[in-house]
Amino acid sequence: MGKKNSLGLGRQVTLLAGTFACVHAIVNRKSHADKALMDLLRSSGKLTWGQKRFLSDTAKQLIRYRRLLEEASGYSMEGEFQLFAFWQMYGVWLLLNGLDHMRYPSLRKFDTEEATKKLKSFRNKPVVTESFPDWLWKRGTHELSEQWPALASALNQPASRHIRVNTLRANTEYIINQLSYVGIDAQTTSLSAEGLILENGPDIFDTEIFRNGLVEVQDAASQFVSFFCEPHPESVIADVCAGHGGKALHLAQLMKNTGELWVSDGTPEKLNELSRRAAKAGISNIRKSTPQEILKQKQKFDLVLIDAPCSGTGVLRRNPETKWMLSESKLQDLIVLQQELLDNYASLLAPGGKLIYAVCSVLPSEGKAQAKLFLQKHKEFEHAGEALISPLAFNSDGFYVVRFTRKES
Repeated sequence: MGKKNSLGLGRQVTLLAGTFACVHAIVNRKSHADKALMDLLRSSGKLTWGQKRFLSDTAKQLIRYRRLLEEASGYSMEGEFQLFAFWQMYGVWLLLNGLDHMRYPSLRKFDTEEATKKLKSFRNKPVVTESFPDWLWKRGTHELSEQWPALASALNQPASRHIRVNTLRANTEYIINQLSYVGIDAQTTSLSAEGLILENGPDIFDTEIFRNGLVEVQDAASQFVSFFCEPHPESVIADVCAGHGGKALHLAQLMKNTGELWVSDGTPEKLNELSRRAAKAGISNIRKSTPQEILKQKQKFDLVLIDAPCSGTGVLRRNPETKWMLSESKLQDLIVLQQELLDNYASLLAPGGKLIYAVCSVLPSEGKAQAKLFLQKHKEFEHAGEALISPLAFNSDGFYVVRFTRKES
């Protein structure tokens, strides 16, 4: 589940106090893990890359296996989460990973025998050992049958570091060489001709190639979605759920920085950083807009991408807190919203235009079922291909993406 670290005991104890604060913020203040970690790193003074990784990896693993740690320790992260309870859960974590807990003063009286007994009792309860809420485990089993347990386990593996080469300014070979120069080994990925998986080394954000806009941090599955869109130079495209703009930047890159790329999002503040990121990447064909303005452009676009809000079950590797923030009612609301987005934006396609629907979800109710329903309701479109990116098959996030083409007449 985890890996041995080489940090000194005193430094580990100090960092674990920060980890406790971070876990508390995620669980009880409903803060997203990346934001909580960023806030913690800002307030922690100068840290080495190894120390940053220890904080991040430990916090995410404790959230990832929250249910197992709570049930094995007899304590809860929710509510009045105390430091003593945190240490008891960390003791279970060390036990799971075969690490010595006796070196930590706070764990000298940790009841190893009782914790071991409880862990053994969970062996035939994958919902506990994989740490999922009951409702989500039942949903996964219902929708994916025998595939679900293995997929749930894959979703618990820590996410690898992926980047995308900005081919407007560099090529993959050059970036691999530059990464090697600063001590980062990189491997290519079958999901993206411009994607690289970083094997080790320092923080990519501290490198000149990132600061100069030669690469972007983006999972390979997310990059695959942009390739699946097959955007052409000089075309008119809309990315209507652009979020923070990762796919928009990639689409603009694949368009060779030509044509028009309209971007909007239902939460406009998510786009605040897009102009700065586009300028850094040398991109000038992006036009920020509002959903209301884009919806007025009937039959204008050659391609519309709906990277719809979804459960996020496909990105649990990097966002493990989603398991505990999601609920059955929230999932149902998202499914309704996805249907509305497809219905509302279908009219924007010119004849022959392509509508791309994507979700970072592993649940068919948000993927194939939505595609089937859309075709039943919109006879003016036809199915033109789909892809399922599973963490079981690829070292990446999980995505479902489908392409519809508007008939010429």
